[in-house]
Amino acid sequence: MNYREKFERFIEIMDSDFNWTTTVDKHLLNELIKVEISKNHTLYKKNIIPIAICKNKYDILGYYNESGTDIFVTIHFIGYKSTNENAPYYEVYNTLNEAINKIQLIYYNLYFKSRFIIMIESEEVKKQKSYNTLSGLYAKMPLIYDCLFKMNEYRGKLADIENENLLKIQDLFQFFSYDFVYKIRSIFTLSEIANYADAAIVLRSLTESFFVYKYYIIKNNGNKLENYIEQNSKNTTRIENIINYIAPGYYESI
Repeated sequence: MNYREKFERFIEIMDSDFNWTTTVDKHLLNELIKVEISKNHTLYKKNIIPIAICKNKYDILGYYNESGTDIFVTIHFIGYKSTNENAPYYEVYNTLNEAINKIQLIYYNLYFKSRFIIMIESEEVKKQKSYNTLSGLYAKMPLIYDCLFKMNEYRGKLADIENENLLKIQDLFQFFSYDFVYKIRSIFTLSEIANYADAAIVLRSLTESFFVYKYYIIKNNGNKLENYIEQNSKNTTRIENIINYIAPGYYESI
């Protein structure tokens, strides 16, 4: 029994939604190899003989012979040329059974089961690791949030009722200061599940907003603040100029 026949037997025992087939377009495979496997790639000039392909992705199961031994690989082609020299990623197996077991495991975890459940389980694992690693921070978390909530109650000097420009800024800033604690909460929550990029985006938004309010409070110009927030044709101020006015060098370095 050859490798393709063995994989076809495996397909027969799987359910009808199983997303692999032994019908491989060799022209497609040759194009993927030509475009994606660069001279610096480990699989460069390996004679990849296809066994099966994933129906909904460019994942190829195949093998090549090296020193008389068949080496089995699953190659995760992406369908375009990448600047990453390690792409496409691949896994090596000693036997076809090893490769089949991995394909079956991935199918049951990513396609047979709900991916939402997998995402939630993954988040819970990351949260637990965060709690264990930063136990000191989490012990102080109630104090941190209490401080942030109470900070909004100490508003300092309010604008005079005649100062219309400053009143406009004050109205908007009160919302910012009230919402501040919830933004901090969002940053912590995103970081807990290792979603650091989005946490950084919220942090940047929060920081830039603070600079904007401070800038227009100093300038005492609520009308221009409204123009800046709306980003209408009357606004000519850039965030870089605002930040450098308040904290020279901060924009470039931080």
